[in-house]
Amino acid sequence: MTLKDLFKVLWTIIEITVTVRDPDGIYIHRWEYGPDIDVSAHMAYEISRKKLTVVNIKVNEHGNPKGNGIEMGWGVNEKIFPKAILEAPIKHMSVRNRQKGDVLSVDIEMQPLTAMTLVEGTGDE
Repeated sequence: MTLKDLFKVLWTIIEITVTVRDPDGIYIHRWEYGPDIDVSAHMAYEISRKKLTVVNIKVNEHGNPKGNGIEMGWGVNEKIFPKAILEAPIKHMSVRNRQKGDVLSVDIEMQPLTAMTLVEGTGDE
């Protein structure tokens, strides 16, 4: 199963944590997607080490402007994710429910070089 597959059946996701690991399970990078993510001191340290990317963006389409009104349906905006993340196999998943929707955490498997090409600023140092 991939995130692309999961988004077809789990429509009420409002925040997503994507942890990328290599085929041996070694941690490579983590992305935090969601609106108004509070960056802790530890998270700031991980960002400085290029081990974490925070994407402060609304994940779900519900409530977005559409035509002459707002979107009343639910569904994840897949356009905010790189294709490699959407199509990588999920190895572990957990879902927590909040009052406004679901919070998803997944571990996906990806080759290290592929993952690092997605991390902003890793290729120009």
